[in-house]
Amino acid sequence: MSKAPPHLSQPSQIIARIVAALIPGYLLTHTLCILVALLLSLMPTISKIAAVTSLSMLSFGIYAGIILWIFAVAALRTIWLYLSLAIIATALASWLLYLLEQYQ
Repeated sequence: MSKAPPHLSQPSQIIARIVAALIPGYLLTHTLCILVALLLSLMPTISKIAAVTSLSMLSFGIYAGIILWIFAVAALRTIWLYLSLAIIATALASWLLYLLEQYQ
């Protein structure tokens, strides 16, 4: 029988990763999908409905990839740092794109 990786051997490590996957992982998925949908809607050949629908379907794969990454990284500090920075960056970029779209 194979052993668990060292970073997954303690229950507290697993619980912290589950919490990181549930709340910030979902938030990152959501903000990333908003950002890409806004970028796609700026293209003249893609409608806003098509952009949102396609990103809604892709969000399941994006979320699964984020969850896999959370459980693959050894350091919890790295996970929380990268998740926080990515959420802030995608939310800020989405907000700026939204404002740009409103004032055109």
